[in-house]
Amino acid sequence: MARNIVLTGFMGTGKSAVGRELARRLRCEFLDMDLLIEEREERSISEIFATQGEGYFRALERDLCRELAAQSDLVIATGGGALMDPINREVMGHSGVLFCLRCNPDEILRRLALAEDRPLLDVEDRRQRIEVLLAQRREAYSAIPHQVETTGRGVEEIVEEILRAVEGEDGDDHSGADADRVLRHLPGSGDAGQAGRVDRPLGDPLPCRRGHQPCGLAGSRRGPG
Repeated sequence: MARNIVLTGFMGTGKSAVGRELARRLRCEFLDMDLLIEEREERSISEIFATQGEGYFRALERDLCRELAAQSDLVIATGGGALMDPINREVMGHSGVLFCLRCNPDEILRRLALAEDRPLLDVEDRRQRIEVLLAQRREAYSAIPHQVETTGRGVEEIVEEILRAVEGEDGDDHSGADADRVLRHLPGSGDAGQAGRVDRPLGDPLPCRRGHQPCGLAGSRRGPG
């Protein structure tokens, strides 16, 4: 794999969970743009929004898109609004295969039920806000070449669909039997481990990165969406 794989889509659609599994399967680096911005700024995105506004955050996103597009062999999860900008889409598309993860509003609401770190959902009626944002972003999301539905699907199933699409884009064979061979060469991923492997659904509780309270798989990142 030389080209990047870029995952975008609304908050709660599973970008981070799917991205981490893709990177593991392909033995390449996974980068979450929101987390990278937080690390560099040494504060949460909610704090960035509160103190310097969305415009400042979007400028950080634009710069990071250009930085990452100059690299290769990455699996990248963007923030939910990062590729609303057509220039960002073009920049990331030059060096990567773009995927938009989709999910219905009820499932997004369920996955983000406990999230307190989504500044764009800091409203009384979250469902209405989700529907408004999805409507605003529909055209931009639809411009992404590959659309992947995640509602009611497991991480492994979604990853397999993406790997097949990447194979079709560049001729590299990372899916099916070859992907299984990659897995067998990873530490602790022998045949016995594969036999007991379960395709976990998006939204299952996993420990958050900060602290130990459970949080939704798709909601473990902190970002504006």
